[in-house]
Amino acid sequence: MTLTTTDPERRRHLAPVDDPEEQLPPHDIAAEQVVVGSAILDRRVIGQISELITPLDLFRPAHQTILQTVLDMDAEGRQLGVVAVSAELTKRGEITQVGGAPYLHTLTEAVPVAINGPYYAAIVADLAAKRRLVDAGTRIAQIGMQGTGEVADLQERADATLRQAISGGVSTESDTELLGDDEGWIDSLAEPIDQSAFVPTPYMDLNEALSGGLRKGELICVAGRTGGGKSTAALDMARSAAIHHRAGTLYISLEMPALQVRERVYAAEARVPHRAIREHDLTEDDWQRIARVRPTIVDAPLWIATPATCTIPWIRQRMQTMERRGTPVRLLVVDHVGLMSSAGRTENRYNEVSAYARGLKLIAMEFDVPVLMLCQVSRAAGRRDDAIPRISDLRDSGELEQSSDLVLIVHRPDYDVTDKAAGHARSGEVDLYIAKNRSGPQCVVTIAAQSHYTRFVDMARG
Repeated sequence: MTLTTTDPERRRHLAPVDDPEEQLPPHDIAAEQVVVGSAILDRRVIGQISELITPLDLFRPAHQTILQTVLDMDAEGRQLGVVAVSAELTKRGEITQVGGAPYLHTLTEAVPVAINGPYYAAIVADLAAKRRLVDAGTRIAQIGMQGTGEVADLQERADATLRQAISGGVSTESDTELLGDDEGWIDSLAEPIDQSAFVPTPYMDLNEALSGGLRKGELICVAGRTGGGKSTAALDMARSAAIHHRAGTLYISLEMPALQVRERVYAAEARVPHRAIREHDLTEDDWQRIARVRPTIVDAPLWIATPATCTIPWIRQRMQTMERRGTPVRLLVVDHVGLMSSAGRTENRYNEVSAYARGLKLIAMEFDVPVLMLCQVSRAAGRRDDAIPRISDLRDSGELEQSSDLVLIVHRPDYDVTDKAAGHARSGEVDLYIAKNRSGPQCVVTIAAQSHYTRFVDMARG
């Protein structure tokens, strides 16, 4: 049966792509007819079709309406077929808009073999993806031509538009799996732990407590009082990953300029006093030490970023760019989350910091990398007798704790000693409190501070 119509809107949807009067987005009406017709005829193909497309992936509105109706009826376990679907469309008051009952027959007659419906659904899915790209390109062009505000904000909107276009539709890869499909997992239990799933830290006892190091896909909160050593610990981990394990590391410093970060890296690696580097007061031995480590540092995949405005979209865009250039990030460090910026307006500081924490967690999962998120603790810790920060002291938002897979609290027992000459029973020691650990136990790891080299090291083993 052939559909004849004088409706201009319907003719527009049936127009060829190369129509000289109107260039339409990519589509294939014949493939859509086979897909919808197959769903009407044989419910066994509906599941496979649904894994490839949604009704909105169809170009013609009538096809969207019909397929959605068929999906609803299938979900309710109702009888399908031309007569049943026609009755349901009539009940919904939509039979006229889709071309009437005759068009349902046109759809089923267009089907060569119903079991081939998923094949044509894949064609429809590809064309829908292309249309999303066309639409995104148009909107990005409008942002560039007519957008107002800061350029960084416009770039974020354009980036979000493109990502939405790329991630739209139904994924051809399943994001849901049966718990019992565990043969591969069971077999892996007989093998040693895959160390590639971790980024080792420079502290032996911490690696042991974490079963290998920082896990990929996890958000690690490194907290501490101002000047308590959280940045030193984070930079130690960044140095270790990039210089000693050749893992691409992006260190985003929102407190220190790149020059200061570089000074600290050289002081720690060369074991040259930081003061000597900062004041350009180097001895001959200092120069020799720097010369020995410089080739290793120069070749290390350690990038330092000091953006004036650091937002979640900016971080994601930078990591995507590095991935495309063949220099993927394997460890991300943000120092610190309290200095990040919002891409838009937020109601209050709590919601703002919560959004940062959730965004960094999503980045960790999306790029499958450990993310070190530094944050400060409230002054309440200093007013307690032991002065040890607790997880409840994390400043600005409880989401910092909720989103984190691991919370490391850096504490120096001699932090509040005003008379350095008098010393302290634990002078030079640093406690790393594992206050939260989704993958293991909570404990305390003690390391040693070498403040003149701006680094922490393992305690001497007797």
